[in-house]
Formats: sequence, C-alpha cells, structure tokens
Amino acid sequence: METKEFISPKQGFMINYKGTINLDKLYKNAKPWFDDRNYDFTEKEHTEKNKSYGNELTVKWVAEREVTGYFKFFIETSIIGKEINSLNGNYDGNFRIRVYTYLLIDHKNEFKKPFLFNIFNKTLMKPKIENYWGKLKEEQDEYISLLKELIGFKI
Repeated sequence: METKEFISPKQGFMINYKGTINLDKLYKNAKPWFDDRNYDFTEKEHTEKNKSYGNELTVKWVAEREVTGYFKFFIETSIIGKEINSLNGNYDGNFRIRVYTYLLIDHKNEFKKPFLFNIFNKTLMKPKIENYWGKLKEEQDEYISLLKELIGFKI
C-alpha cells in the first residue's frame, strides 16, 4: 500500500526568482549532485512555448533512490519561467522553482490491507521512517542550497 510521506510542503518548497538562469549550468551541477548520492535522475520535461505575454519555459526533473525494498527517496524539481528571453543558454525572466521531497513507503505495494499497513508503520517501522525522514530532509536542504547558489538567489 504505497504512500508518500512528504518532507517538503505538499505544494513544494518554492523559490521565486526574477533574473537570469543558466539552465545548462544548473543541469550540469544538479545531475552530478544526484549521481554522487546514488539517485536515478531523469529530465521528464523541457519545453519552451511562445505566448502572447512572452516565452514560457517548463523544466521538470525527477530524482529517485531506492533506500531499501520498502523505502524510496524522491526529490522532484519544477522550474517554470514566464516572460522569458533566451540567449546562449541563459534565460532571463520570472521564475518559480519548486522542490517536492518525499519518502515513498512500501513502494513495491506489498501491503494490501490498510489496517496492517498502518500498525506496521506506526510501531515496528516508526524509528526507520523517522531516521529516513531526517536523512532526506538533510539532502533536501543541501539540494535547495545548491539551487539557490547556482541561480545567485540572495535573501
């Protein structure tokens, strides 16, 4: 009975940014970061559309790592750019970057009965869930710091 335990807010950790992003630089730094931590990294979407108000950019990345046969880590990144001007791999405009982070529990759907699943997770697996939650939170925070650094985001 697969379930997601969100580390980030369900709507994602959000970074609003107005300025220039070098998407190649972002990708070339994010992918090795995930590779170093044994994640499978996939670019699910990369589209650019001409709109009446300016160009729009959409990029979606998914990184997943099987921790055990019961747990998986997921870090998903969504980059939406509006009113975009692009030049030599640089995109200038208004960006909303969201990072969704969650622990996928029972990713192989071995539990069929919700009652047993809940008891198992709230008793025997509770210490492991808390441990993995903490590890994934650390990785999420590192990754978000890397993104902010790469785009030059300052508070």
